[in-house]
Amino acid sequence: MSEQLVDAELRALAFPSSTKRWGSRRKACEEGNFGMTKLHSLINRGLIEARKLDGKTQVNLTSIHQLYETLPRLGGTA
Repeated sequence: MSEQLVDAELRALAFPSSTKRWGSRRKACEEGNFGMTKLHSLINRGLIEARKLDGKTQVNLTSIHQLYETLPRLGGTA
């Protein structure tokens, strides 16, 4: 078994795919309600997870929701 295949299997065990949803940059912008420049800024800062597949960027849409959960609330308590 190749080392890359073993690594991929270990990552799959550590990060189950059922907890992640992947989509295009356009879908990520729609999901996060921001533009392409902001998306790339968040990816470069490590706040949103992204990968390359055949030259196309795939964004972990779940990581967008996780980012929003960490943001401070505005106004009074809800």
